[in-house]
Amino acid sequence: MAKQGFSRVKGNLGGYKRVMNGGSVQRILASEASKAEGGANAFTNAHDHPGAHFDTKQVQGKFAKGYVVHPTTYEGYAHGHEFFTSEYPKGS
Repeated sequence: MAKQGFSRVKGNLGGYKRVMNGGSVQRILASEASKAEGGANAFTNAHDHPGAHFDTKQVQGKFAKGYVVHPTTYEGYAHGHEFFTSEYPKGS
């Protein structure tokens, strides 16, 4: 059987950037980042640390914009790794 591949397919980087920076994709990314932020805050609050411990920030990547969820308090740093590496966010 002949080997199949994409070596002859030329990507359209400009088109990729337009799609990824478009409103629909950005709304999906913002929604997912917001859900992760909410889940991380809920996880930290469940460990007797009430308040908002995480924030979401839009960043410019090499090709397109994206979102980063980062801790803003010591409790966020302490429980963030536990939350983002556990099975908790995958089930929501």
